Amino acid sequence: ASVIGGGTSSRLWQKVREERGLAYSVGAAGSAFSDVGVFNVYAGTSPEHLDDVLELSLAELREVVRKPVTDEELRIAKDQAISSILLGLESSSARAGTLARQEIIHGRRISPDEVVEKIRAITVDELQEVARTYFKSETVALGVLGNLNGFNVDRSRLAIAQMPGVSGDPPLHRDPPARPARRPSPGLRSTVRGGQGDGRGPGPGA
Repeated sequence: ASVIGGGTSSRLWQKVREERGLAYSVGAAGSAFSDVGVFNVYAGTSPEHLDDVLELSLAELREVVRKPVTDEELRIAKDQAISSILLGLESSSARAGTLARQEIIHGRRISPDEVVEKIRAITVDELQEVARTYFKSETVALGVLGNLNGFNVDRSRLAIAQMPGVSGDPPLHRDPPARPARRPSPGLRSTVRGGQGDGRGPGPGA
């Protein structure tokens, strides 16, 4: 989530907001539960930019499935995750929430040192394997709120990888041409969901 949409250095923030000015807010996040998990890509954009934002979001999901992230991207993601863990130790409510989630999902308390150690041990190949395992075309869903002006999406357009029983790669969509950067007022909110799995994910630090 950090590489795709977890902050101002993430791919979606740079490509959707900074380079093209298509959305006021854009990002990605993951949620883990005891039996399932969900990965969200979200954006607050204007109706006229919805199509471009959707295309760019899908392109980034496809990209991490097909190609490993760079060493620098992984390093930044690790630093962000570790910093968040250490800062969370200063808040009693955050620590209580973390302990509760660990008990519910993993059945035990996991020390901050163990979590940090697991984060530092993650490799780009392991990260790509997680993406290939959970970013599946059949589990992707799209939700859009706002004035849609008849906006409609064919299911095949949401393909991340080859669909079962379908030969060949999913259709590739070119990035929309670059536009002068500007910040439109948020007119609607869209969410792309995918990667439902067993909630335990790659480890307690993910």
